[in-house]
Amino acid sequence: MDLLRNPRSLPAAVASPAAVPRAVPLRRAQVGETHVVRFDHHQRLQHVLMMSSFIVLALTGLPQKFGDLALSQWWVNTLGGLETVRAIHRTAGFVMLGDCLYHLCYLGYRMGVQRQLGPLRMVPSPKDLRDVLQTMIHFLGVAPEKPKFDRFSYLEKFDYWAVFWGIAMIGGSGLVLMFPLTATAFLPGQAIAAALAIHSDEAVLAVGWILIMHMFNAHLAPWIFPFNSSIFTGKVSARRYVAEHPLEWARIASTGLVPEPLPAQTPADEPLAAGTAQDASPVLRPRSGDGELSERTAGTSRFVETAPNLEPPWVGGDG
Repeated sequence: MDLLRNPRSLPAAVASPAAVPRAVPLRRAQVGETHVVRFDHHQRLQHVLMMSSFIVLALTGLPQKFGDLALSQWWVNTLGGLETVRAIHRTAGFVMLGDCLYHLCYLGYRMGVQRQLGPLRMVPSPKDLRDVLQTMIHFLGVAPEKPKFDRFSYLEKFDYWAVFWGIAMIGGSGLVLMFPLTATAFLPGQAIAAALAIHSDEAVLAVGWILIMHMFNAHLAPWIFPFNSSIFTGKVSARRYVAEHPLEWARIASTGLVPEPLPAQTPADEPLAAGTAQDASPVLRPRSGDGELSERTAGTSRFVETAPNLEPPWVGGDG
């Protein structure tokens, strides 16, 4: 705790990367790093449940849709037969529906009990439409730069609301197919055929979207490749946050709880020029009582808490 009250008490080799001999070029990964805590543990757990149930549903649902394929028949037999595949598929479906209920309860608690309105940032706004248009004209070479995003970009919002649409369509039709007698007690018989078409075709659309659009935007884009770990660790590097969410970073920086100056986003393996380590090193502004500065082999690491609401961010130690 003394380190928070007096950051200068840090050993020089830790507090100042300039203590490293200037003849040795430093790399960005060796300089003190700041991370933004973007996702809390509830959000990370919800994503794991959604991701795992989706994968199981795809691996057990597509072979049933394309049952004439030899590969599908081999896979169904490998899993123990059609009834076993259906049982696995239905179990995964209930896990996904339960995860959706978990998320809704989480939102209700955050906004209704804790009075934190941060989740409302996910609601689409006129700015999202302007961002879409600016992105298009930027790719056409008309606009000089891409739009600047706040906490969520229009692509992230689309991904989020598409899940609600998918669960309503695929989950709702799946329940009709699972309980046809109950469904036809208050729905016409044609609802069963309609549910089958909706369930299978929407599932193919969802798998295609995840494999092509979501995987590219989240993991395979050149500025992210090969893997974006933020949804699993909850943390995003501050350099990347400045590049991807500059409007929110401006609010975080206005609190005075973040390092400055912050170097531009640079690949971790790009060397710093000799003699520039001091300039690239973040100047920490810890708030007393919010954790401890963590010491690592080649620098200091700080976390800025922003997730998942409108509360002022806090800076905490690595722990």
